[in-house]
Amino acid sequence: MLRLALLGHPVAHSRSPAMMRAALDALDLQGVYVPFDVTPDRLGAAVDGLLALGFDGANVTLPHKTAVMAHARTDPSTRLVGAVNTLVRHGDRFLAHNTDVEGLLAAMRAHGADPARGEVVVLGAGGAARAAAVGVAGAGARRVTVLARQRANAWSVASVAQQASSGCVASAYGFGEEGGARALETASVVIQATSCGMQGGPSSDELLAGIDLTRCAHGCAAFDMVYVPARTPWMIAAERAGLRVLPDAGAEMLVRQGAAALRHWTGREAPVEVMRAALGV
Repeated sequence: MLRLALLGHPVAHSRSPAMMRAALDALDLQGVYVPFDVTPDRLGAAVDGLLALGFDGANVTLPHKTAVMAHARTDPSTRLVGAVNTLVRHGDRFLAHNTDVEGLLAAMRAHGADPARGEVVVLGAGGAARAAAVGVAGAGARRVTVLARQRANAWSVASVAQQASSGCVASAYGFGEEGGARALETASVVIQATSCGMQGGPSSDELLAGIDLTRCAHGCAAFDMVYVPARTPWMIAAERAGLRVLPDAGAEMLVRQGAAALRHWTGREAPVEVMRAALGV
């Protein structure tokens, strides 16, 4: 029987358990997928506990995507992203993977927002932002600009975009800086990669105050990685500013990264349509 978990804080809002249980049923696999609300100071103990209890793997969500790297074995591609969302048991250790990159790109392309040869602005400086920056740079974006509360934090994300592709020009600015506003004017896609507006997460007020979406180019696509609620304050603001908001993009990303995680755990192709239906997408 497969034993799978979700580690995060908070996790009560997550729709991953319903999606993953539906997928296991569709594949006729006996298993459980259990959410655990783990505070940052207990993350190491939680990972050790999963190993001790015979768990086969886990998904990892905010705020643990970077910190969990200290408790698992990583490969070069995962270390480049600097964040983990999937753990796969290998003997007495977990191997760390990041399926957010694959999930993000699949969701963008499904909504007609392929980053190839375009200019992308990423909002945020956490693990999700790093995955977004690596993903769009590796997919051929000409320029990636990262905006965050602190410019230094934004640059830590922008630097991985440059490492992911020698043909990508990366830059970084703090919220409210004019250089960031100019980047919005030529962006083809803006990716909201913070937890702001997430159910149970921080308010979107600072994000909305620091990013003037009215500076965005006509036709610019807006991708919010938050999927609960379905319409976040940032999405509403983007729509009012005239951006092309990608509907259910965060949920589609959840499905696609979950499908990739299932392949790691089971070696089988995931029932994507079943997973979408479980989310109501």
